[in-house]
Amino acid sequence: MEQLRAWSAGRGEIGPDETLLPVANRKTAKMMRLDLERVGIPYYDERGRVADFHANRHTFITNLGKAGVTRKRLSRWLGTAIST
Repeated sequence: MEQLRAWSAGRGEIGPDETLLPVANRKTAKMMRLDLERVGIPYYDERGRVADFHANRHTFITNLGKAGVTRKRLSRWLGTAIST
């Protein structure tokens, strides 16, 4: 959590049209699937849950919230409303 706080503090203010984590190569789903395969993590677990970009995004948002990032800031960074 401290690393996330330090990284976030070093970023400064993020503009309304700027993404939080810019990605040059937008083939994120394929990249994640190859990385999972490389380290032996199944794409689907025994309960049918998927280890995909959206699951990763959900975990990332949850961890930002636990680190004290406000819903307003999360919404601005992610370009979407954050539900309760």
